[in-house]
Amino acid sequence: VISQALGADICKNLLLTPRNRSAFYLLAMPGDKPFVTKDLSKQIGSSRLSFATAEDLEQLARDCTLDTWSRGKTVILENDLDLREKELAPIPTFSGTFLGSGHCITGVRISGSGNVRGLFRYIRSGAQVRDLTVEGTIHPSGRQDKLGLLAGSNAGQVSNCSAVGTVAGDNYVAGLIGVNEQGGQVVVGRFSGSVTGKHFVGGVAGANYGTLTRCDNSGGINTKDLEDDPKTDYMDLRQLNSMENVAVYTDIGGVVGLSGGTVQSCTNSGAVGSDQIGCNIGGVAGRSSGWLDGCTNTGTVNGKEDVGGVVGQLEP
Repeated sequence: VISQALGADICKNLLLTPRNRSAFYLLAMPGDKPFVTKDLSKQIGSSRLSFATAEDLEQLARDCTLDTWSRGKTVILENDLDLREKELAPIPTFSGTFLGSGHCITGVRISGSGNVRGLFRYIRSGAQVRDLTVEGTIHPSGRQDKLGLLAGSNAGQVSNCSAVGTVAGDNYVAGLIGVNEQGGQVVVGRFSGSVTGKHFVGGVAGANYGTLTRCDNSGGINTKDLEDDPKTDYMDLRQLNSMENVAVYTDIGGVVGLSGGTVQSCTNSGAVGSDQIGCNIGGVAGRSSGWLDGCTNTGTVNGKEDVGGVVGQLEP
């Protein structure tokens, strides 16, 4: 509108500098030309990029289609972001360092069909994500495995990150990370809200093959029958023992559903499981074949078979 009134093109002028102010760059570009971070970082030889708007986050997701783009780069979130006005396109793959700076990304909504979903789809080996809170809802249609508000899959290092909200799916479902892969580390990961799933369901991770340290869940995990169908009379033993009427949900834990890795000094205070439904239900871990030490549970735990205050089933 202004350019039309003046009869002249309006330029965007940006003064850019790294945090140590070792150099300054004046970027002048047409007002209708999009700002593409990968092009700019290549031009100025910078591996450290900051962003402060939802549009910047969208651009980051487009740049990270290939994991090679983020490798060696540091991305800094400069302020809180509110995404309630738009559907999030997850960051496909991330191999760099993401510094949340203690900020929160709110209004994350993921509802389309697809597996491995979250703010990040894949956090790769060698990547780091720190000091970030994600708030929102994930409930995909169709395929819905490996879901977490922060990431569907983590093989890197996640530290001091929290998730708040609601996540619902089928397998490997959690509030924070769907699957913590071998070599993946989560240090001080937290979740509050509610998670529902069928198999391998937890507050911090659906499944863990790496390390969970000092993680905490205060959310409700599978606290109701997903079928939510009144056809089953839980006072009728014939119906209660019928596989046709009672859904089989397995490996449900307050912190992690299934763990073949290390779970160290983790706590749960949220309710886990539903009365007479599911097996391998535990306050901290539903089923563990790995190392579990120094963990505590103060939440209620309910299930049908192999139900434990800390671990539902502990395998040798």
